Amino acid sequence: MPADAYPKFPDATGEIAHVLECHARERAAEEQEFREEWLSLPLSRRRALGISLYPLQFREAQTALGDRFRLRFEIEPHARGDAAGDAQQKRPPRSLRLQTGQVVELFRRGSDGEAREADAARVRGILAELRPDRLSVIADAAPDWLEDAACGLDAVFNETTYREMERALNAVGLPERRPLVRFRDRLLAYDSELDPLRIAKAEAAGDSDSETAGSDS
Repeated sequence: MPADAYPKFPDATGEIAHVLECHARERAAEEQEFREEWLSLPLSRRRALGISLYPLQFREAQTALGDRFRLRFEIEPHARGDAAGDAQQKRPPRSLRLQTGQVVELFRRGSDGEAREADAARVRGILAELRPDRLSVIADAAPDWLEDAACGLDAVFNETTYREMERALNAVGLPERRPLVRFRDRLLAYDSELDPLRIAKAEAAGDSDSETAGSDS
């Protein structure tokens, strides 16, 4: 959008609401791009790229803080796939590959070996531990199918940065402290003391006073 086409807003809250809308669209577009470019790949390819692990053997579920669960798995020797001969292929950024702190989803595969990719039972959580032979995930649920189905793990779009940006924009959009309101309005040039016409008049008055003082001397 050209600079002169940027919408005009009556106040700072209106502009921040507009930024939040743009922010939400960008977030949705990036998540869709991630799903289309990476998660739509065959499981064998995702494993080789480091964004999926399969198969995993569920071992136990322990209660964690906040009524959540720590789900522990053993990683089968061939779960990571084989990236040999794949050096010339496009690879996802390192930030999207499986690592501790990554947002992940657990999925299951049926006895026929087919992935239940669209299964509503997918469980989202945080990869809390990742070792060569085991891993653990902090999640809100511990479904029964973990014990009777072959499980896998996908890295998913990381929303952390977007969530933090949204939280900050909401805090500035509806601040509880008056000093922050004033700082926000000044920063975004909505403070009446920063009105361009008012500043121009003040500068003109200052120049006039300087000329008067000079003629008097």
